[in-house]
Amino acid sequence: MSFKMDQPEKFPWFRKIPGFRSGKPLNMIIASIFYLTYLVMAISIIRESSNNFWETVAIFSLVFLLPISLIASIFLAFKRDPLWKKWLAGAGIAFLVFFVSVINSPTSQAPNNNASKPTSKQEVVATSQQNQSTTDSISSEKTPTIAPQSQNSQTNENTQQSSQDQQAPIPLIAAKVTKVVDGDTIYVRLPNGSEEKVRFIGVDTPESTIQHEPYGNEASNYTKSKLAGKTVYLEKDVSERDKYGRLLRYIWLAKPKEISESEIRSKMFNAILLLGGYAQVATYPPDVKYVDYFVKFQQEAREAEKGLWGISPTQEEDISLAIQYVGNKNSRKFHYEDCRWAKKIAPSNRVYFKSREAAINAGYVPCKVCNP
Repeated sequence: MSFKMDQPEKFPWFRKIPGFRSGKPLNMIIASIFYLTYLVMAISIIRESSNNFWETVAIFSLVFLLPISLIASIFLAFKRDPLWKKWLAGAGIAFLVFFVSVINSPTSQAPNNNASKPTSKQEVVATSQQNQSTTDSISSEKTPTIAPQSQNSQTNENTQQSSQDQQAPIPLIAAKVTKVVDGDTIYVRLPNGSEEKVRFIGVDTPESTIQHEPYGNEASNYTKSKLAGKTVYLEKDVSERDKYGRLLRYIWLAKPKEISESEIRSKMFNAILLLGGYAQVATYPPDVKYVDYFVKFQQEAREAEKGLWGISPTQEEDISLAIQYVGNKNSRKFHYEDCRWAKKIAPSNRVYFKSREAAINAGYVPCKVCNP
């Protein structure tokens, strides 16, 4: 028994559609699946992206009528069927419909016309509230009121913080400093209410807690004077925590407008410690995002003999114990400070380490001459 249609004259329109002309059930099933799939895709795209009649017509013409007409005309031309010309004409009509729809679509006309008109209940409410707020502010200007100065300053601070939130080019988390441990370690309260111990990335200040190294108290007091009770902004590098469970972060005093040397100098506290001679560079890969800046800032402080770099002669022996190793940023080797190869390292390529372990952890290898 054959399923082929023996009376095509009963279905003149049906048999003109590509895929149905042969009358074979398998061909018709495949064609039906194709057309239905395409139609569902077209409807889905229209539902997601159209907001008005003309835009709907334009999208439907572009994703359904025009491609189907073109495919059908090419298929029929390949089969040398004279109907290909009619399908090609249909493709032209579909393109014309698309063109007219795009011209008449309101999205291409006067985009600012709706700016002053609320289009939904929520916008009406928002507009009403805004008008009420404006009225209240005008009334408050006419009627003198007494407001505490602290309240005004708090409002200004919140306004500035909101402005900074919009300008920050990197992801930062605001946190309030609850306690300063020493020059490079603090406790902060995060927005979720938890308290965390934070270790500054890339810098190391002299000890001032269990051990008392030269300039340790000065570094600790400086950090307290700048951070205690203040709101800071934490930036993560690669690592989340160190082996002691402390958060590893860069500390921004204010959110930067861009990542540039001037912004880092003035707003990142890690860099400020180096520039003031309160700390030395301590790099631990993979957290080396700003290491080139840090090395440069440390060299500036060293040449200017700031902070720990300008201690009195009686303290030189003690400070040398804290700064025992010099690394070459280019060769990735480290030396004793009195090594002849260490003395040949260009200032811009110097990196200092307090211990052999710190140098090795930073990815440096020992010099074969001085064998540190």
